[in-house]
Amino acid sequence: MTDWELVRRLCLAAALGAVLGLEREWRQKYAGLRTNILIAIGAALFTMMSIDLSVSSGGDPTRVAAQIVT
Repeated sequence: MTDWELVRRLCLAAALGAVLGLEREWRQKYAGLRTNILIAIGAALFTMMSIDLSVSSGGDPTRVAAQIVT
């Protein structure tokens, strides 16, 4: 994965997290804009890291993704 693709995916995750966060702030919920952006970026980063590490080491990329859900 190139650096440009990594940045593009992280920006997309931040944008989608911001949409969710804005909706939650509009409805006066606790976890708002910043929280959802950070969660989305963190989940995207861990998922991309899992994919890159599994390609280089031959492991299972779904193991990290399963822990993100929990």
